[in-house]
Amino acid sequence: MKILSNVIFVVLLTALSAFVLYWTEAKKEVEILCSMFNEGETAEYVTKTLDTGNLLEYTRSGRTLIASSRYNLSSDECKVEFSADDIILNATYTEYFDLAKALVWIGLLLSSLLGIFQLLLALGYPLGKYAWGGEHKILPKNLRIGSFFSMMIFAFTVFLLLMYLTGQHWLPEAYPVLGIMFLISSLANFNSKSTPEKQIMTPIAILLYLCFLNLSLI
Repeated sequence: MKILSNVIFVVLLTALSAFVLYWTEAKKEVEILCSMFNEGETAEYVTKTLDTGNLLEYTRSGRTLIASSRYNLSSDECKVEFSADDIILNATYTEYFDLAKALVWIGLLLSSLLGIFQLLLALGYPLGKYAWGGEHKILPKNLRIGSFFSMMIFAFTVFLLLMYLTGQHWLPEAYPVLGIMFLISSLANFNSKSTPEKQIMTPIAILLYLCFLNLSLI
């Protein structure tokens, strides 16, 4: 039964990873191709360019063409306006929902809370049932040291996400490393003997994994 539950969990993680991957790539495809459309170019050039895309669709009604993708739930679009003789008047890219920024805000909140949580554990507060397998209400010295280092990692995570929100991709090489770390953490938490840790920390680790997966793909 445990093996089956782990298989189902891995399938779920794979599906969520694929969702984030396709969403991100679809957004980039629409945005990049839209940036190639300049005033004065022909409608034929627009359609030939859009036909090179793998994840988008486009429709034209009158003098307006709109390109978007179902892979990111049409959360962004490229709108091209043509003149009477099918020459581009303007091309506008619009993003209605920014998944990356939403995940970063969620990641920032969760990392901040987990950093405080690990600090409290390191200081000896009786919260051990939510961490380290839940075997100790008050952590022994070695695990308290581990919680202190975990707190430092979350502080670093908070710093990286704050930098991203201010437009600075500081140390982007750390994104995939943190993504792998939170992926492993989600698997470990899912198999924890502590029910509170499994129920609370597993979804948190998954969200942090998806956050850094998304940042790694941008």
